[in-house]
Amino acid sequence: MKVLLPRSLDTYDQVQTQFRSRDPIGYEGSEWNLYEFLFSSPTCLLDPFGLCPEPRTEKECCDAAKQNGDDDDDAGGVICCDGRKVSCVWLSGGTDPDDPDAPSDPIGIGIIDSCIKEHEDVHHVHVPDCPSKIPHLKRPNTKPGIGDDRAECDAYKKEEKCLLRNIRKCRGNPQCVRDVRDEIELVRKRRAKHCKRAFELEENRRRFLGLSRHTFFGI
Repeated sequence: MKVLLPRSLDTYDQVQTQFRSRDPIGYEGSEWNLYEFLFSSPTCLLDPFGLCPEPRTEKECCDAAKQNGDDDDDAGGVICCDGRKVSCVWLSGGTDPDDPDAPSDPIGIGIIDSCIKEHEDVHHVHVPDCPSKIPHLKRPNTKPGIGDDRAECDAYKKEEKCLLRNIRKCRGNPQCVRDVRDEIELVRKRRAKHCKRAFELEENRRRFLGLSRHTFFGI
């Protein structure tokens, strides 16, 4: 017996395992199969009218990237997901929760997570534009000509400012203040390391090219 599941513009034949009518947008939906729906990803995408699949939410994008191993055990990162750049926070509080030094105050963790996201937002200009394709999920590399240290230097500066700005939200809670201050110290060390490397690379490049130093490279 054939069971038909209703859809706005189509019905699905569970026996034949395909939709009974052709895709209303023809080969724009698939280059070779007029009966394909949602790029064969119906559990990840939505398209109630059969005209254009809806992109995943940012949370769905980040969860899928982590499941695929694109997080590389990083606290956060930028991914290309369904046609746009998404800033992800994969490690809440910036570290493994089993770490004995991991932050424990919920407000402090929230502050740290929001600042990790600001860190990743900075990286949007450091990676290429995402393809206008649904579904699509990939963690892009840094653009050619932009060093990783230069990119991280900029991002950690932003994250440090975010933490300093938002520590007031602890409202005197000792554990919250301690958690955020510990993160500020860690971010400062990382910022100093990456900015120093970026500065040295820039100086070496200038010496190699025989250029005089006209601009101050802030650390």
